[in-house]
Amino acid sequence: MKENASEERNGVAPRHAPANGANAVRINGEWHGAPETGMVLMDWLRGGLSIESPKPACDSGHCGNCAVLLDGRPAKSCTVLTDTLIGSDVVTLEGFERNPGKLSALNDACNQPAVFQCGYCKPGFVFACHALLASNPEPSRNDIRAAFAGVLCRCTGYQTIVDAVEKAIQNMRQRDRNAPQPRIHRPGSLSAALQLSARLPGARWLAGGQHLVPALRRAAEKPAELIDIEGIEALKGISILEGNLHIGACCTHADIAASPVVDQSLPKLAEVAGHIGDVYVRSRGTLGGNLVSNARDGCYSPLLIAAGAWILGRSGAAPADEWFSAGAASTELIVGVRIPVPRSLFHRNFRQRPGRAALIGVTAARAADGHVRIGIAGYAACAFRAPDPEMLLRGLDQPEANDTLPALLGRDPVDDTYAHGAYRTAILRELLLGLRGDLAASA
Repeated sequence: MKENASEERNGVAPRHAPANGANAVRINGEWHGAPETGMVLMDWLRGGLSIESPKPACDSGHCGNCAVLLDGRPAKSCTVLTDTLIGSDVVTLEGFERNPGKLSALNDACNQPAVFQCGYCKPGFVFACHALLASNPEPSRNDIRAAFAGVLCRCTGYQTIVDAVEKAIQNMRQRDRNAPQPRIHRPGSLSAALQLSARLPGARWLAGGQHLVPALRRAAEKPAELIDIEGIEALKGISILEGNLHIGACCTHADIAASPVVDQSLPKLAEVAGHIGDVYVRSRGTLGGNLVSNARDGCYSPLLIAAGAWILGRSGAAPADEWFSAGAASTELIVGVRIPVPRSLFHRNFRQRPGRAALIGVTAARAADGHVRIGIAGYAACAFRAPDPEMLLRGLDQPEANDTLPALLGRDPVDDTYAHGAYRTAILRELLLGLRGDLAASA
């Protein structure tokens, strides 16, 4: 059975498919036996289940009047075959209005007089807005209009609908401001922090707050407890021990950039830390916070991967390449990092604009035994270690290198609003060529 991503979001209590394993589809929280094959979802809802909100209009899949949520995502029910629905979760406008969950303000605003004239098109607008708010809790007016592109209303203008959505967003923002704020605990030692965490399993760790605090401001639900570890001295040290550079998780980027120990043992790390964000981010942001956020373009990740670093957590140590390959933010308490000091290390990145995070960062490190490792960030869905550095660097001279690079890396480039995948590949090739020159010059 498919995961029902819309359950919690729409206030529908999670249920399981019938115990006898019979084919079934869940509609507005109730399981129904398999529909007749060869139908479209809209016809089954209207004709078989007497659910009338998905309405026929354009007969071509363009208008959105028949919209529903299918496994938590908007769908035009006239384009979905019933044969594909087994195990799926469908929410129609009727189900959403009964259980709007966190979007009750949207439901209230859309049900005000004069927002919709006849209501025929209402499902298309409501579920388009549902999708928008799921990805962007504070959209601009232009964002709202863009979300409604292709959703057709034939009897009134769109102004009142856009106004209603803006009003809903204002009400949700006010609700969030009035919501209970997290209780903050400030343990004096690492052991006390771990004891607190054991007693408060839902608590979140707080240090510099550069990622967490903005996220909490946008969140509809906030954790009840925060454990502030910024003042714990055991998480702030920087030292060299048995050929390894140890850095505590609560060291700020400014601390790392200014550290004589880092500058003498791994100067490129000091340079990277000195260019993270702006002076305010460097003053407050911490190494641990950066690692926990695990953004794919993370500033430290290619360097730590290339150097063969270990991420030290409360539950044990993990190689940096394994840590970053998880590709998602972690709730693990980071204690620090242990970095074997390489014989040489070179780092290059590409910034589309000064002051911005690097679009792509690459690092090559040569260990004491001459072995080379390459870490790459910003190219694929997460930071990763190049599987065969020698073959990778040798293949850069081929005329079709840009075409073969994804295969050599075993990763496809990301396509997003910042850069097309082909552009990322071309930039990465140039950076790798530079690293190859750096390695040759230091051999």
